[in-house]
Amino acid sequence: TAGPTDTPTPTPDSPLPILNLPLADSCETDAGWQVSGTWQLDEQAGYSGRSWFADSTLRDQASTLTALVLLDLRAAQQPELRFWQHMDLAGSDVLAIDISLDGGQTWEPLDTQPGIRADWNQRVVDLAPYRGQVIRLRFRLDTLGAVPEGDITVGWWIDDLSVQDVPVVLPTPEPTLTPTDLPTATPFPTDTPT
Repeated sequence: TAGPTDTPTPTPDSPLPILNLPLADSCETDAGWQVSGTWQLDEQAGYSGRSWFADSTLRDQASTLTALVLLDLRAAQQPELRFWQHMDLAGSDVLAIDISLDGGQTWEPLDTQPGIRADWNQRVVDLAPYRGQVIRLRFRLDTLGAVPEGDITVGWWIDDLSVQDVPVVLPTPEPTLTPTDLPTATPFPTDTPT
C-alpha cells in the first residue's frame, strides 16, 4: 500500500505526487502532511501509537492538516475515507474534512461535524461523488468564539486513516422457479356416474 511518505514522480502539471488507492497512514510521523495552526503529533493519546492532535483551547483559530499528495480516484468504483477520531470540544467548535479538485487552490467542505465530546470512534466518509477525479484532502478544526460558560474544550485527535476502494457487494438474486422446478399436481379421483 502507498502511504503519504511514498513519493512517486509528480506529473508535469502538478507539483504534488499522485497516489493510487489504497492509501494508509498510521499517523506515526508527520511526513506527507502540511500543518497550520495547532496541529501536532501526540505521542501518547492515539488510538494506536501516535496520533494527530489539534488543540482547541486557542480560540478563533482555523487549524488545518493538509495532505501533501493527490489521490487518484479515476479508476475507483466506491472510494471512501476512514479514520479514527476522538473529540473533546465545545459546542461552538466545528470539525471539517475539506476536498480540493484543483490541487489545493480552492477547497470545499466534504464532511462537517459539530464540536462534541466522544471517545474513539471510526468515521467513514463516502468519496464516490468524486470518483473519476484526482483529489486532495485536508482536516480542519475551527474554534469559533469564546468557550461557553461551563463548557470545556481540549481538542480533536485523528489516527489510522485510509482511503480505499471498497468492493461493491451486489445483492444475491432471489432464485426463480422454472416450470420443471414446480411440483406437479396429482388429479383428484372423480366419481363417474354409473
